[in-house]
Amino acid sequence: MSSVSMVEVSKRYGDIVALDSVSLKIEEGEYVCVIGPSGSGKSTFLKVIAGIVKPDEGEIYIGGRIVNNVPIEEREIGIVMQDILLFPHMTLWGNLTYGPIVQGVGYAEAEAIAREVAGFMKLTLRMKAYPGELSRGDQQKVAIARAIAAGARVLLLDEPFASIDSRTAKVLRFELKQLAKDLRLTVIHVTHNQEEALSVADRIVVMRKGKIEQFDKPSRLFSNPRTPFVVHFLGGEANFFEGRVVKLEEDGVIVDIGLGELVKGEGFRRVGERVVYAVRPEHVDVLPSEDGGIEGVVEEVNLMGFYYRAIISVDNRKIVVRLKDRLKFLKEGKVVKLRFKRGFVFKYPVEGLEEAIKYE
Repeated sequence: MSSVSMVEVSKRYGDIVALDSVSLKIEEGEYVCVIGPSGSGKSTFLKVIAGIVKPDEGEIYIGGRIVNNVPIEEREIGIVMQDILLFPHMTLWGNLTYGPIVQGVGYAEAEAIAREVAGFMKLTLRMKAYPGELSRGDQQKVAIARAIAAGARVLLLDEPFASIDSRTAKVLRFELKQLAKDLRLTVIHVTHNQEEALSVADRIVVMRKGKIEQFDKPSRLFSNPRTPFVVHFLGGEANFFEGRVVKLEEDGVIVDIGLGELVKGEGFRRVGERVVYAVRPEHVDVLPSEDGGIEGVVEEVNLMGFYYRAIISVDNRKIVVRLKDRLKFLKEGKVVKLRFKRGFVFKYPVEGLEEAIKYE
């Protein structure tokens, strides 16, 4: 197995900063996903590890060895891209044995490696097929198998399931996660699909503007977000308020966000400080008008498949709510009360709230 480390790595393209002093360590055998908005530096992150792009500053280590000047073929990595790059004139068997053969092992050993990897990937019945005869999902499985057969201890995946139908992609991502654990591979998987990342990753890198906003377990990204952007990005939307801390309690802080009632949150603890108070839509309770809480008016209610999304207007502010079931009293134009079940408190950002949560 191989760990992967980046120490103060930066990469610029003219005035564009793709990576800005990025440092982290990915442990041996970890499955790490990298997410972030378009242009956040995800692909450059992967390419500097692979050796496709040379960093302007900083060091990259694979298995404890600095690899800044080590060519791609000597890094013991496998790269699988969104565009499936198989040899179209070779059978599945030819694609699998190619890597070991060009590395100088005997044909008998190359065949043994190919058989073992094909067995892990459940490809043994299609060994004589050509790539064009396989489904997109099976083609991607072959591409992953080829990388492993070539001796990769680190798999670098750049949107590997983006061109595959969602049902096949869901099956394949769990197969890949299990394969990585069985073979004790280190996997770095760039994806725009948050569900994909949350379902398979041991830890997730959240990137923005070339920096790492947070590198943590999926559960902690939700339970302990470190920045307003992480709250905003995960799930695609959140409610943000400017306020001040008015009181500290043992299990949280009390914040005045200017809606007539004080609210409770967790995070930054300093009385009198200007703060950002963030609430995810699923952490907002909607109650009948006769109950206590922050008063608002229902503007719209929409079925979004597995949940209802409502917009509640409170003093000209739009609060987004997500509910599993539609409440009988939740109708457009009706007065309701809101309670925040959980809120996160952050020190007010120097650049301002709007800039701090902006995607680009």
